[in-house]
Amino acid sequence: MPVEFLGIGGTHDGSETAARAGGVFDKEYTLRLARAHEDFGWDRVLFAYGSGSPDPAQAAAYVATKLDKLQILLAHERGLLGQPDLLATLREEILAVVSRHVTLDPEKVIVRLERGKTVSTLEVDIEVPNDFEKSKAASERRRAG
Repeated sequence: MPVEFLGIGGTHDGSETAARAGGVFDKEYTLRLARAHEDFGWDRVLFAYGSGSPDPAQAAAYVATKLDKLQILLAHERGLLGQPDLLATLREEILAVVSRHVTLDPEKVIVRLERGKTVSTLEVDIEVPNDFEKSKAASERRRAG
């Protein structure tokens, strides 16, 4: 069985032993950490749910609009049976957030869902076009008009 190493995304510099220096969702720190993963050759970074962190879908969507190559993984602990499917909701919310900033080609969006006994993983791989700024401006014009 192959082993895959994942980087870990974070939304602030705090830990169990050190108080955070900024807010709960420090965008600069989040992007700096993700960019470091990308710069040092990591393929994927995991954003997970935790009691001391905000919704990881927001951080993942933010990072996805700023980086070119890094793949974003989301993990969460499932709640009780019979609750709405959080992963389907996350997928739609992430795509909605990213499409506000980038014109998405549906053929260039790959979504994978892995369900385990206690944890499911949603992987969203979005190819961001090289003409990102033009795509962003066109997307903003469509929203305004």
